[in-house]
Amino acid sequence: MLSKTEGVMLLLFLLGLKKHAPMGLSVTLSHEDGVDISEVLKLESRALAFFDSDLEAVRPIAEDLGLLTKRLDLAGIQSEVADGYF
Repeated sequence: MLSKTEGVMLLLFLLGLKKHAPMGLSVTLSHEDGVDISEVLKLESRALAFFDSDLEAVRPIAEDLGLLTKRLDLAGIQSEVADGYF
């Protein structure tokens, strides 16, 4: 059983382990009422709320663990044309 003092990072670690578990290893997480927690983090706002967190607060680590797809950073894209009109 996870407690609030252990923090949301342990939940993310276990979700990452669940998603990338090798053959023969099974990781199962559930809420207090027995409903399974999936590795689809976008659907688990209730589990994040238990740790007083939300999706945006854990996004960088969740992206590194493969629980969320990385956002496209448009600031890093440079145009080859100096002056362009859209």
